[in-house]
Amino acid sequence: MQIQYRDPSLPERRRSTDTWAYHFAAIIQSAEIAIVSKDLDGIVTSWNPAAEQIFGYTAQEMIGQSIRRVFPPDRLWEEDLILSKVRNGQHVHHYESQRVTKSGMAITVALTISPISDASGKIIGASKIARDVSEEREFRRAVERAKDQFISNVSHELRTPLTSIKAALKLLEMGGSRNDDPRSAALFRIANDNAERLLRLVDDLLDFQRLEAKTTIDLRTCRITEVVRPAVESVSALGELRSVELLCDMAEVSDDTAVMADPTRLQQVLLNLLANALKHSPRESKIQIKVAPEGNDLSIRVIDEGSGIPEDQLERIFERFEQVDKTDARHEGGVGLGLAISRNIVEQHGGRIWAERNDAKKPGAPGSTFTLILPCAAVL
Repeated sequence: MQIQYRDPSLPERRRSTDTWAYHFAAIIQSAEIAIVSKDLDGIVTSWNPAAEQIFGYTAQEMIGQSIRRVFPPDRLWEEDLILSKVRNGQHVHHYESQRVTKSGMAITVALTISPISDASGKIIGASKIARDVSEEREFRRAVERAKDQFISNVSHELRTPLTSIKAALKLLEMGGSRNDDPRSAALFRIANDNAERLLRLVDDLLDFQRLEAKTTIDLRTCRITEVVRPAVESVSALGELRSVELLCDMAEVSDDTAVMADPTRLQQVLLNLLANALKHSPRESKIQIKVAPEGNDLSIRVIDEGSGIPEDQLERIFERFEQVDKTDARHEGGVGLGLAISRNIVEQHGGRIWAERNDAKKPGAPGSTFTLILPCAAVL
């Protein structure tokens, strides 16, 4: 005779589970944000009333259909990238993108996407939370345009008199030289140099203010080679002038390796890192630029053979107005904003940037390594 054990609490557990599922379903149905689920092929498996309101399609029209139905033609590649991340168990947080409603209207949505697993832990799909932020974004753009206009006016008002002062000082310096007055010429030269430094300071401050307002980042899919190579070429002449060799190693990536980036701003970061490396590199030394994949990310390293950065300043140099050696500001015209601006740009790209001493990794190795990590996009 086989004796079967019956758990007396089983009906209660089932009732508890059913009650929880009922409440969870009610929350999804009454939520004011779109909550959608799909399988690993992008086929919609659930579509709540808020999704109907935002996108214009009913649940009957969307369930069983591809989620790509609400994608603009130029953003279909995003779904492949999203599904790739989901299959790897990754989450996509606070991602803004464009979608298209049933009526054909383009809207801006803020997305959060998470993998869905079955009872065994196997990933079987994804849940998506979407919120229409079109009005919010338009409001932000209006505010940003007002800030841009203000910054533009300030820039004009500050630069115009400074440029005039600089030109007048240059003329006076030339006049002093013709009159064989070395002391006057030297004083005019000092004043002219400081006017030039002040102009650079104004430019840096205005650039940092623009970045603080986050008005200048325009992310798109771009080939990493089209970002790195022009940046290296831009400083190659300066490298030759200083007898510093620039070595660009991109052997581990293909010409089609891509990142989601603003090419102009990312080049600004690389140019700043390369300019700093050149500033601190001795003659007959080398600067290496290495680009390589790192999991789902891409790394860009700028390695110099300079004197290196003191251990206690490796993080401080990314703060505003901080420099390794304050004498560099006097000789090179730096104001300590370049790395702060660079970190701001990188963080807006969803990446990271930091500095290390080379001798910390390899005893006796001179110089510093600046590492930039960016999320990789789908290969073009």
